[in-house]
Amino acid sequence: MIQNLLASINIEGKLQRSHRVLEKVNAGIVIYEVDRDASDFIFSYLNKAVEEIEAINKNDVIGRKVTEIFPGVKKFGLFDVFSRVWKSGEPEHHPTAFYEDGRISGWRDNHVNKLSSNEIIVVYIDHTNRKEDDRSEREPEYFYQTVFDTIQDGITVLDTELNIVKLNQAMERWYSPQKPFLGKKCHEVYHRRKTTCEDCPAKTAIESGTPQTKIVPRGGPVGTPGWIELSAFPIITKEGNTIGAVEYVRNITARKTAEEDLRNSEQQLKEIINFLPDPTWVIDKQGKIIYWNHALERLTKRNSSEMLGKGNYEYAVPFFGKRKPLLINLALKPDTKIEGPYTYLDKEGQILTNPEGFYPLLGENGLYLSATASPLYDSSGNIVGAIEAVRDITEQKLATIEKEKIVKKELHKALSNVKLLSGLLPICSLCKKIRDDRGYWNQLEEYIHTHSEATFSHGMCPECECKFYGNEDWYIQLIKNREK
Repeated sequence: MIQNLLASINIEGKLQRSHRVLEKVNAGIVIYEVDRDASDFIFSYLNKAVEEIEAINKNDVIGRKVTEIFPGVKKFGLFDVFSRVWKSGEPEHHPTAFYEDGRISGWRDNHVNKLSSNEIIVVYIDHTNRKEDDRSEREPEYFYQTVFDTIQDGITVLDTELNIVKLNQAMERWYSPQKPFLGKKCHEVYHRRKTTCEDCPAKTAIESGTPQTKIVPRGGPVGTPGWIELSAFPIITKEGNTIGAVEYVRNITARKTAEEDLRNSEQQLKEIINFLPDPTWVIDKQGKIIYWNHALERLTKRNSSEMLGKGNYEYAVPFFGKRKPLLINLALKPDTKIEGPYTYLDKEGQILTNPEGFYPLLGENGLYLSATASPLYDSSGNIVGAIEAVRDITEQKLATIEKEKIVKKELHKALSNVKLLSGLLPICSLCKKIRDDRGYWNQLEEYIHTHSEATFSHGMCPECECKFYGNEDWYIQLIKNREK
């Protein structure tokens, strides 16, 4: 229709402009004159449809440049079409495209031709309403496709033969070297296999009609090792027929790596604790045993296999024959009832120490042990458990006890050999003789020698020396020598 209209206008030239038929056409019709320097195109005619479509008045437009009225015409690409048609004289079709310039916007389909009057004519149709209707019809499909592609996990739709029917952008990125995907078997693209994978979740889901989940190694052309969690859900029609499956793939390599690192860390910790020379055990926040090392197995005659996972103070039974809180519980949660039985309890920050305790059930005749306990924290500073280590100090304790016995024995022996002088002693005020229990008077040294272990050596004090030898020449010389 548009081509016929253009042909009739081109035949009749300028006279056709005044025909009322142009005003009755639903399509927009505009005739442009070329500017003097051929740098722009000037409105010389437009019909009523253009006024309605573009919300303009012809009286405000006639004589003005197209770039002035429609500033987006060059970006839209229509201006270049005008120039080519005016120069070549060959008609062109500018397919439906979206135009906007800040004042107006819409979908336009343009046909451009050159008139014999050296003007160009444009006949165009406004498809905006149709486009909006099409968009509304496609909106649900667009919405679901957007959701489908936005999901960062991989999604694949398979038919009953495990052929790929559809996949989202995540799967396309992961396995891009394997393009094209559609129509290929999933195991061919994702696992580089010619046959179906053993225990394939998608195949099982299709056959059983129930969802399946499995963790499998990640294959693919990229050759990057890893792990994926693959879930398959059967696609079942209203009639109950299974027509395929949806595979949902989540890359869990980071999680598996973290789990492996955690296992390795736990294994290293277990080995460290196992090879500690001191008997050591660890409980979690609930009081259940999670580590019971080799030294503790030897001390208590209880294997770790029979102790791990047990709670309710089971770790106290080998020490006391009954369940009761120990130092490790006090480290986990301070409690005065637990603290009370410990006569000696040292605290250094969070570390608790009981220097000495006797455990009659251990060893042949009981053992003396020292104990140290501390809470355990996670990376956030939360208490997640506690650890206690004991040390056999029996030899040191017995050596101390034996030493104390020897000291006591020697002291008793020494005391038994000591004779003490006590009571009121009668002594002569002139000759200094002492009267004994039988009434005899004895020289002082004789009395003390008899009643104690003391013995005497005789000498002379300076006063007596002077009294007895003061006039002797040798004594005078002796004194002089002493003074020098």
